[in-house]
Amino acid sequence: MIKKFSIVMITIFVLFAALGCNGYDKNKRLIGEYTICSYGNYSKFLKERAQIFCENNPRVKIEIKDTDKESYLKEITNNINNGQVNYDGLTLKGYEILNLREKNKEVFSNLSELYNGDDNSIYGWRKSECKFDDGYYGYPLDTNPIIVYYNKDIFNKYGIDPQDIVTWNDYLNKGKEILEKSKGESNMLYVPEDKKRDFISTLMYQINIGQEANEEKKEKVRKITELIKTLGDEKLVTNKEDINNTATIISSPEFYIKIKDQYSGVNWDYMTLPAFEPGGNRFVNLEGVNFVSINNKKNNEPLKEFFKFCTNNKVVLLESMFKYGIFPANTQCYKHSIIENREELLGYRKLWQSFANITSSINKKQNFQENLTNKDENYKTLITLLEEEINKEST
Repeated sequence: MIKKFSIVMITIFVLFAALGCNGYDKNKRLIGEYTICSYGNYSKFLKERAQIFCENNPRVKIEIKDTDKESYLKEITNNINNGQVNYDGLTLKGYEILNLREKNKEVFSNLSELYNGDDNSIYGWRKSECKFDDGYYGYPLDTNPIIVYYNKDIFNKYGIDPQDIVTWNDYLNKGKEILEKSKGESNMLYVPEDKKRDFISTLMYQINIGQEANEEKKEKVRKITELIKTLGDEKLVTNKEDINNTATIISSPEFYIKIKDQYSGVNWDYMTLPAFEPGGNRFVNLEGVNFVSINNKKNNEPLKEFFKFCTNNKVVLLESMFKYGIFPANTQCYKHSIIENREELLGYRKLWQSFANITSSINKKQNFQENLTNKDENYKTLITLLEEEINKEST
């Protein structure tokens, strides 16, 4: 009798263990309907992942609403001002989370539990972009390493060696040379309207404007101001899209996808950013996109599980990198051999390894929120200056 009872108990235990291992109890609570608002290639990536996630969790429905970035931020800002966001999840950068939380902190869910058991697969500086007050209010999806893409046809035509461009002064001098030799047809730098903030942020991060003494900060701002004014005075910068006559574009992995999809007719290559002085910093990584959860529903667990589902699979993340230019924040991806793939459209160079090297070499300060606030003191002034200098090109 005792033996039979023991066998029954063992059988029950094994059944429960098996159900637990298969995620039965976990999946039982994954019930609900959620809408995530995003934009661009992030929307495409999320739609693919949502379809698979919902197939695996049939009691969960996740809709991805795609919109353009400008309309998206305006809508979210208006929603938050009114105290009611129409979506359950968002994709936002660190400074966007900061600005929106200043309007209404209560609408954002604390996502700190997603970091439990973290094995340092995300760099500390990247996590800090999501940390505000008492916890983490975003979960990192990607990073934004910056390089200089250059038009090899223009460089070759006018005898420009990219290895000679080490500092911003070198960059300006070569730009003047290209402008002169092309008789004004070729611009050194193209800054699209929607990338002005990125360009200014790149310079501010590069020179590391933060919480330093006021005089030191003024000197750094002066250097950026001088660079922007020279770009404008010498008519080296434009916001008009003319890729065949554009010598350089300063951008992230996102632009390589445009090269493949739209600009493959141009012979491209890339180099690291020029430094402000010899031996200075040439590596910059702008704020990446983060998953954000909104306090619309009592049960946000399925949404959190979806965030992890999107960020934990190395193979999927690497596929999205090649397909959408979404460079993963998960550093485990950088150890995969595929990161060393050579890109034919860039002279068979190891583009993705270069991005990984930049991301791995970044030494951002951990106090992201305070540094960002300090940067914003000068940001609007520099943006206005950039707009004025770009307009000189058309006069």
